[in-house]
Amino acid sequence: MEHESALEPVIGALLRERGPDHALSELARGQHSIVSRRQLIALGIGRHAVAHMIARGRLHAVHRGGYAVGHRRLTRKGEWMAAVLAAGPGAVLSHRSAAALWQWAAIPHATST
Repeated sequence: MEHESALEPVIGALLRERGPDHALSELARGQHSIVSRRQLIALGIGRHAVAHMIARGRLHAVHRGGYAVGHRRLTRKGEWMAAVLAAGPGAVLSHRSAAALWQWAAIPHATST
């Protein structure tokens, strides 16, 4: 996902400034409490650390390779973020979900008179 590659400099800056725990919190806050496995790896959080965080209730699996941070309760935007991150690079919302995100009202079909 292009969004993930665009975040790499931000993740790096957060890591240098405050460490992986703070970087994880900030990343999750900006992504509706969702992070991907790829992002965890970029933060230097390895497989065993992820397993430990799951066991302690800090991470909750939402989709394969996608986690809610701190709690299981997701907003609609959190559910969309989890789906897009799970779908991988280049994934985007489509159709009704994208329209709802952008708050587009349904456009009535023209009728003939």
